[in-house]
Amino acid sequence: MMSKCRKGGLARWLFLLLTLVGLLFVLVAWNFGIPSRIPCFINPLIEQVTGETPEAKVVAYLEATRQGDEARRQAVIETISALGADLSFRVLDVEWWSNCCEPCVIDDPRRAGFARLRVAVGGATGDEIIYVFDVWVTGGPYYGEMMGCPVRHWEIIDAYPEGEEPLYWKWPREWEW
Repeated sequence: MMSKCRKGGLARWLFLLLTLVGLLFVLVAWNFGIPSRIPCFINPLIEQVTGETPEAKVVAYLEATRQGDEARRQAVIETISALGADLSFRVLDVEWWSNCCEPCVIDDPRRAGFARLRVAVGGATGDEIIYVFDVWVTGGPYYGEMMGCPVRHWEIIDAYPEGEEPLYWKWPREWEW
């Protein structure tokens, strides 16, 4: 009976020792900034898997339109809805924006808090209309690495034919002199 108590006691001490060593490792790594860099590589993968990307939001928007659901801009919806089951679309390009501090176009999508997607939408006739979809991260400006690259949740805020002015995100147009 004594040996069982000693083994249990030894196991507890070993567990406590390993826990303390693990905590020490975490504190040292945290001091050198290692954990703050890890999410910047992992979180984009999480966003892809969970469908939290600007492209996924545009696809969901267009799929909902194909099925006749309501959306934000009635004129766009009516035009796209008229295509019905013949609706086809493809993302032509994505313009990534930083939306913290002073918004600007950036090259790294991992730092983006706003995206402007040009999408060709067509139907059975083969004719295509280019629409612009403005998509941003919910919850305000996205600070990226400054906040540890949290997982983003994207929302379509505007959709309009190419060449028209956006209703919401007018940067930098509204600041031009």
